[in-house]
Amino acid sequence: MQFSSKLTLSEKNMSRKVVESYGRSKERKMAFIEDSDFNLLGLNQQQDCLLITGKRKASAWALLMRQSSSTQNGIGLDAFMRNVADVSIGDTVVIEKVTPLAGEKVILKPVEEIIPGISTRVTEYIPFGIKDNPLVIGERIWYAFDSTTFVFDVVDIQPQNAGAIIVTKDTKFAIEQPSRS
Repeated sequence: MQFSSKLTLSEKNMSRKVVESYGRSKERKMAFIEDSDFNLLGLNQQQDCLLITGKRKASAWALLMRQSSSTQNGIGLDAFMRNVADVSIGDTVVIEKVTPLAGEKVILKPVEEIIPGISTRVTEYIPFGIKDNPLVIGERIWYAFDSTTFVFDVVDIQPQNAGAIIVTKDTKFAIEQPSRS
């Protein structure tokens, strides 16, 4: 008896088990999937990225998994990407194709209170730290500045009709001010 190796939820997304990724890059957010999944999702390696839904949302460039690393129904995520999606090896995530647009604006919400006056400087430098990477609403980002790590949730992106954006040198960032009670 032959079983299907696909756990397709719909034509646009599928669930996959998180496995260790042996491809790493400090500059690029990457997710590695099998050739068959690449074809099922209709991905173009030069233009498309994945929306990864674990406990949190994440986005990454879709790359082909090496044959030697291939595992049936797996998605290879390195430690950084597992942290972004808030998942561990062996967890199941839902993946779908998104074709990102050039980002115009990103609204961030700090996870912890930021010292007044720092937010302006941080928003000036964030684009350089994550340039050429995709972002989606609901994603969490970490940014180190002046020996301090700042943690933000992405609460809005523009253009608003984009499923994901690519951060460019022209992308503007703003930090949502915490509401005062």
